[in-house]
Amino acid sequence: MIGSALLFAILGAIIKRLSADLATPTVVFLRNFFGLLALVPWLYIHRKEGIRTKLHALHLVRAATGLSAMYCWFYAYRIVPLAEVDVLSKSLPLFVPLIAWLGLKEKASRTSLLAIAVGFLGVMLVIRPGSMVFLPGHLIVILGGAFGAGAMVTIRRLSSDEPIVRIVFYFGLISTIVSALGPILHPEAVPRTLWPWVILLGCTATGGQLLLTKAYSLAPASQVAPFSYATVIFSALFAWVFWGERMDALSWAGAGVIGLAGVIAGHQVGRRARSSAVVGRHGNTQEK
Repeated sequence: MIGSALLFAILGAIIKRLSADLATPTVVFLRNFFGLLALVPWLYIHRKEGIRTKLHALHLVRAATGLSAMYCWFYAYRIVPLAEVDVLSKSLPLFVPLIAWLGLKEKASRTSLLAIAVGFLGVMLVIRPGSMVFLPGHLIVILGGAFGAGAMVTIRRLSSDEPIVRIVFYFGLISTIVSALGPILHPEAVPRTLWPWVILLGCTATGGQLLLTKAYSLAPASQVAPFSYATVIFSALFAWVFWGERMDALSWAGAGVIGLAGVIAGHQVGRRARSSAVVGRHGNTQEK
């Protein structure tokens, strides 16, 4: 998840760069189309697994929620500072336990709930409702978090029956077809100087998706999601270096609190891993 966070921070910086010259629907389509192309080598490597599936409905739900989140976040990059978008997009874990409980009947542990509560406090420090800092774009980012949570929980459900590459492939295929409607209805030319960024956009998007999907296939969604907070640190660095955007003291405090949520979640995962190792060595009496 941390590797995925780094790639998605790079992706966000590329999106912000492209959004200065291209409309949001165009950027979304380019991300999906070139992301799908970047997946071709992985499809060849894993060709024995094939792309045939019986879970068409779940793939559609995953694509619908993921694409909706994408439109929200990509538009927000145009009107909200880069680091703030990535900070607020981490509201996603706040919705994961509820959706996981409704869709997968997964119960979040008390430690996971504590991590989510701490993360929520951090988000409030960044948003500061009622202050001059608050922007309508902040709400769009949070809405994207709700859609993203639905996508992550669906990935968790799919990963029990589908290989990772197949999950990413159907998301890329469906999202490319749907998002193509934007450029078809409102076509615009992509300047030649932007094409290297477009190609890099597809590579980072697919790499991030593969790592993200792998992460959610290894542990319950409510435990894995808080690790995505690492994106905040990477994005803040990129925003400062390339755009001179600086978060104020309260925003940094919020980012620190959000990072603490990731530490709490990491402690929970590490403790469970050690418990599993002990059980593996000595056996489980109840199961026997």
